[in-house]
Amino acid sequence: MAFNSLSGPIPDELSGLHSVISFSVEGNALSGAVPSWFGSWQNLSSLLLSSNAFNATIPPELGNCSKLQILALDDNQLTGNIPASLCNAPLLGTLTLNMNNLSGTINDALLWCSSVLEIDLAANQFLGPVPGYFGNLPSLLLLSLSSNQFSGVLPDELWNSRTLLEIRLDSNHLSGQLSPLLGNVSSLQYLILDNNQFVGSIPPEIGKLRALTVLSTFGNNFSGEIPLELCNCVQITSLNLGSNALEGTIPPQIGQLINLQYLVLSHNKLVGKIPSEICSDFQVINIPVSSFIQHHGTLDLSWNQLNGSIPQEIGNCTVLVELLLAGNNLEGLIPLDLMRLSNLTTLDLSCNLLSGEIPTLLGELHNLQGLNLAFNALTGSIPAEFGCITSLVQFNVTGNQLSGPIPDQLGNLTSLTHLDVSNNRLTGNLSPSLANMVSIVGLNLEFNEFTGSIAGLLSQSWVWHQVQSLNLSHNSFSGAIPSSIGNLTGLSFLDLSSNCLSGCIPADITQLAQLIYLDLSNNSLMGTFPASLCTLPNLELLNLSRNAITSPIIPDVGVCSKLCPAHQPSTVQDDDDDDQCSMMSFMIIPMTMQQHGNKISMRRVKAIIGMSVCTGAFILLLLFLMTLRYYYHWIRGNPNKDPESKMKLNSFAEVADGLMMMSSSTGTTSSGGKEQLLMMSTPPMFEERPLLKLSLSQVLQVHTY
Repeated sequence: MAFNSLSGPIPDELSGLHSVISFSVEGNALSGAVPSWFGSWQNLSSLLLSSNAFNATIPPELGNCSKLQILALDDNQLTGNIPASLCNAPLLGTLTLNMNNLSGTINDALLWCSSVLEIDLAANQFLGPVPGYFGNLPSLLLLSLSSNQFSGVLPDELWNSRTLLEIRLDSNHLSGQLSPLLGNVSSLQYLILDNNQFVGSIPPEIGKLRALTVLSTFGNNFSGEIPLELCNCVQITSLNLGSNALEGTIPPQIGQLINLQYLVLSHNKLVGKIPSEICSDFQVINIPVSSFIQHHGTLDLSWNQLNGSIPQEIGNCTVLVELLLAGNNLEGLIPLDLMRLSNLTTLDLSCNLLSGEIPTLLGELHNLQGLNLAFNALTGSIPAEFGCITSLVQFNVTGNQLSGPIPDQLGNLTSLTHLDVSNNRLTGNLSPSLANMVSIVGLNLEFNEFTGSIAGLLSQSWVWHQVQSLNLSHNSFSGAIPSSIGNLTGLSFLDLSSNCLSGCIPADITQLAQLIYLDLSNNSLMGTFPASLCTLPNLELLNLSRNAITSPIIPDVGVCSKLCPAHQPSTVQDDDDDDQCSMMSFMIIPMTMQQHGNKISMRRVKAIIGMSVCTGAFILLLLFLMTLRYYYHWIRGNPNKDPESKMKLNSFAEVADGLMMMSSSTGTTSSGGKEQLLMMSTPPMFEERPLLKLSLSQVLQVHTY
């Protein structure tokens, strides 16, 4: 019943089939709980329920199956812990519980599974330490605890095993140093420790594992040098020490690993030259069966600090499929011997110091799919022979010193999806044959010296519907933007800035509904702002500055209502919009005189209103103080006023004097117009009284004494 379309729970009507030996319903859509009545099937030897949608917990009654040998519950939605009663099944040899939602700690749940050969608990949510008793299970061959949340230091007992062939502990939170005792597991063939938090050096005792075929410590914090003893593991076919903090040089003794098919030392701190002995590897095609290498033929030394030249002997690595040397300090010429790597599909030499011309013989690598020579110091032209690599999918030579035109032969690359020749010194017109690259998704030609029209490039734009990014900026293209650009319906990034393009923006550009980024700035475009651009639903950046485009006020509709105008530095922009603009998309448009005038007028209105408010407040304060002065003058005519009130008034007068002095100083530093305004606002009755020349404190003093 396996691999059908069965759904729903397993019917209870099957519970009476006690003579069943093997029950297999894997690869269906069954759901519900795993029936506990399976525990009454005393003849059951294999229960295969993999790849369904069973949920709930594992029934502990399964341990009652005295003849059960294989229990496969992987790829379901089971929850809870592992019941310890499973080990009551005395013949249980295979236990696969991977790819579920099991959780908690394992503790002693599997301590008494003395006959088990394979334990696979990968891709669950187990946590806590790895139990040491796994190393004491007398029959255990395979232990997979990958993709859980195990933590802590690996127990020394784990390395007591004399039977384990495979240990997979990758993608957990394990830490600490590897114990030298790991060299005791002489039977070990697979050791996978990727993506944990191990530290310290790789113990030299690892060289005792003479049966080891696969070792991977990728994504940890191992430091120190690559142990020379590792080169004693002559059966190794796959060695991945990438993304650690390893130092020192690559040992030449690595050439002793004659079965090596996969070597990754990338993202470390390795220095020195690439040893020519490394090319003694990658030559054997008949690899050991125990290695089960799926992606053989990889040499990845990228992102280290290696120097010197690429050894010519690398051409002896005949089984290489991927050669990755990016991000080092390699210099000199690209060796011609690379053309002997006929199986090569990926060649990445980017971000080095390579110089000289690109060898035309690389065009004989007919299986090549990815070629990355970016950010070197390569000179000369792009070889026309590359047009023969019809399998090429990605080609990147950005950041070099290449010159000359793009060869017409590149139009033969009908499988090419990404072409980046930016930041070079390429010249000439674009050949219409480039339009034959019918699979192109991203094309980047920026920062070169191309001339002529771009119409030829888009002559077959109706077959370029899958293009997502087109960058022709910072060249010398001229002529009009062809209306055929509207056929690039999948385009999300379009940059034609800093060219000599003229004419009007074609209305067909509004057909680019997926467009997010549009930069046409620094050209000679003219006409009015196409308001239809505001209808583009995904547009986030629009830059039309430094053109001859005129426009009325930008319509506040569609996407334009969400964009924030950011004008050229020479124009006036309201500072009050800064906070609002920071939360919006970015839009750069040419500002017309009407918009500029509106901005100026608004600022003037705001300035006049602010000045009027300040002036009014000042006048009210002055009137209040003058009223107080008049009030104290009136006190002089009331000798019966009690002394306590006079003292309070005297203190208040001192404060008022200070305010009057402040107002006087303000008046003296004000403009002439403001002084005239204050003089006109002074009531005449106060001007006629000589007493107003005295301060308020003087008034009180005269009255008191």
